[in-house]
Amino acid sequence: MEIRNFNSAFNEVTNYVNILPFLYRYENQNHIDKFFETGDIYISSFHNYKKYEDNELGDKNEGGSMDFGKTDDGKSIFAYSTVGKNDYSFCTSTVLDKALLTKFSRDSVFRIIDPINFMLQIKRSLLRVQQVIHGNCIYVNNRILTRNLPGVTIDSMSNEEGSVPFDKLYALTSLATGFDSYFLKEKKYQYQSEYRILWQTDRIVEEGIVINCPEARQYCEKIEKTELED
Repeated sequence: MEIRNFNSAFNEVTNYVNILPFLYRYENQNHIDKFFETGDIYISSFHNYKKYEDNELGDKNEGGSMDFGKTDDGKSIFAYSTVGKNDYSFCTSTVLDKALLTKFSRDSVFRIIDPINFMLQIKRSLLRVQQVIHGNCIYVNNRILTRNLPGVTIDSMSNEEGSVPFDKLYALTSLATGFDSYFLKEKKYQYQSEYRILWQTDRIVEEGIVINCPEARQYCEKIEKTELED
């Protein structure tokens, strides 16, 4: 459970309470058994997802999006961004559905009953993590994102020759790229109801990693076969 405080116009504090759903990790039984017995668990990466031939499990365009930014003076900028290069990733679903076992080519599933503490324990077993990002995937027809850039004008960033210096242009295109870029998926996969957890590091992450994190087990539970019966 995540709680944030917001100050109103009358200086009153209002709690904002975010209740995360149970998360379901579809995996083969031998790997689930090993996790609950030893604490060993596999954490993947965006780089790995791009290598899968099966788009149910991966995506060759993972992390890529076309980003448009609209400035206050009516100008538009666009950039193709690629995110996730520095991230470890763990994909789950918010639904328990027997059909997903077939879709994901897996024979079992376990439940994460306390997602926040689960991801924090995993963080402690990974190196050089700077930030944890998590949320539902955003299902779209195309990977195009448009956002306003309030307070930004092209004219104010231009030099005397009327052009925008590269460093300012780079900073401007970075403003057009948001965290939502990490969660884009094609709409045809919406039935997966994917919830993604990312551990962002300060270096390139090319491969997944098996970590030993027995502390994470207390926030998970096995699922009986009867729960998956029709």
